[in-house]
Amino acid sequence: MIGFVIPAALAFILIALVLAAMIAPAETMTWWAGWADRETEETEPEVEAREQSTPARAYIVYLAGVNVISGDALTNGEKRFLKCLRKRAPGCIIVDDIFPYSPSGRALIGNTRFFEKLWRFIERTSLKRRRRLADLVNLRNIFQVLVAADPRYGPIFNFGAADLIRDGLDRVGYPKDSKSTVIIIGYSGGIQIAAGAAGYLSRLLRAPISIISIGGLFTSTPGIESLASFHHLRGGSDKSVRLGAVIFPMRWKIFARSHWNRLRRAGRVFFHDLPGMSHLGPKGYFGPLRRESNETNFNRTLACVATIIERDLNRPEDRPVDGALQEAGDPSDIKSLSQ
Repeated sequence: MIGFVIPAALAFILIALVLAAMIAPAETMTWWAGWADRETEETEPEVEAREQSTPARAYIVYLAGVNVISGDALTNGEKRFLKCLRKRAPGCIIVDDIFPYSPSGRALIGNTRFFEKLWRFIERTSLKRRRRLADLVNLRNIFQVLVAADPRYGPIFNFGAADLIRDGLDRVGYPKDSKSTVIIIGYSGGIQIAAGAAGYLSRLLRAPISIISIGGLFTSTPGIESLASFHHLRGGSDKSVRLGAVIFPMRWKIFARSHWNRLRRAGRVFFHDLPGMSHLGPKGYFGPLRRESNETNFNRTLACVATIIERDLNRPEDRPVDGALQEAGDPSDIKSLSQ
């Protein structure tokens, strides 16, 4: 009996994964077709006041990892990280409410979603049971990361992501035509969304865009060469980061003409190695594990990111704004960038 159940279960899981992969691009295509409208928010009075004030030193956008179901469902470690970063980066405004795993920005618990009840059930379950059920959320969002990296569906998804980021910046009073610096911090799969949106966002804002990857998994995407800088934090024990460097061949050095390798040759890619750090848990980037220096992983990550931001903002060299934008594609032929 057991000899039959195990193969049947494995076959069921395999079929489920194949079906999930097949329908993953559906949300992107339905959004592009106009069947899934983006939820709009009313402009708050405090945003209008910010627009009249002096622009911030920089505008920081945070894109969470694949374990989120909405833009405001960050983990405690991420929330604490952003709270501390606000103190370590004075004069900067942080946007932290974007759900990056949907081109429409709709949270998984939105009432217009077909599986909304399932995601709400996972959200309500006890912590012990949620650890297993949360794998469904991770799997769903991982497939969306793969859609963003796909050369067929990626341009549409990434244009939507860039528009989402611009909307988030508008909510905090980003001054139009100010060319104020935008820094996107992405964790895990969120960095693929950031990298994919980079070219379109540069076109939308005409401003210098930088990316800080915290254990990010990403491929070489058109438009990434428009970045002013790309900082990649790599944990010494982070197997996910090493896997990402292998499964995305366009990052391999033998593909010298890929967008990623051209950005590296331009001297705008910087690696920051964090020995002993893993992807998740107590040993992860936001974990409480202490090293020999008695410094926690959380503090090491925070210090590294804060230092990068300070150095980039004080760097006197010119930053590209329009470089390689044409290679990101031109969605204005289909949908106006000003919409």
